[in-house]
Amino acid sequence: MNSKGKRGDCIYNRQWELNSEYKGWLTAFKADRKKAFCKCCDRMIDISNMGESALKSHIRSKRHKNNGTMGGEQAVTLSSFGFVSCGIGNSGEAGTSQSQQQAVMTIPPPPQHDGTQRSQTTLEGHVTKDNVLKAEILWTLKLITSHYSFNSSKDTSQLFSAMFPDSQIARQFACGERKAAYCCVFGLAEHFKKLLQDSVSGPFVVLFDESLNTKMQEKQMDAHVRFWNDQTNQVTTRYFNSEFLGEC
Repeated sequence: MNSKGKRGDCIYNRQWELNSEYKGWLTAFKADRKKAFCKCCDRMIDISNMGESALKSHIRSKRHKNNGTMGGEQAVTLSSFGFVSCGIGNSGEAGTSQSQQQAVMTIPPPPQHDGTQRSQTTLEGHVTKDNVLKAEILWTLKLITSHYSFNSSKDTSQLFSAMFPDSQIARQFACGERKAAYCCVFGLAEHFKKLLQDSVSGPFVVLFDESLNTKMQEKQMDAHVRFWNDQTNQVTTRYFNSEFLGEC
């Protein structure tokens, strides 16, 4: 697909991923074709106006260089573990401080004379990490079900730390607006789509509706599937996916 056009109309081109300069850290942002995503920095890149020049500008940024991609070593980010990593933090700090928190949690404790106590300390760290992840997923689900904007998640780590100062989970909670969007698109959406596919075991009907997406100025076709749900013993209609069919 051609990524060039008049200013404001540039879209993502998957051929960029084959370029050695971008390989390993660049990927598409599924929610918006006019944005790219840096897996190293866990950050969206707006390419609508500058196109590929926006990627070159991002490469030269201090954040990208500090995250290690310029040295040929890719940093561990959300994309490395689906959406488990906490690389996207609050709006003011994308990932450096949170990566340090992750390092603290994963480095084994110093040697102790009591082997049993060391094992208990390590296990406690893993349990806390799982509980933090659970809290971040529950918060993202709350944003979705209550129709909150992703920006509503801005600065939540400071808010929850102040609200619950005695909670280890609140102190490690880091689910800002960017991470909430990433969890929703690349984590929860794929998970629920897989559950839907597994639940359709017999005949089904595909329903579709096509309309103009006024924001992207493209035809959008929404697909739904209707099937017999063995769990509820009734006919169920569920949203499945959306496809963009080009300009109107």
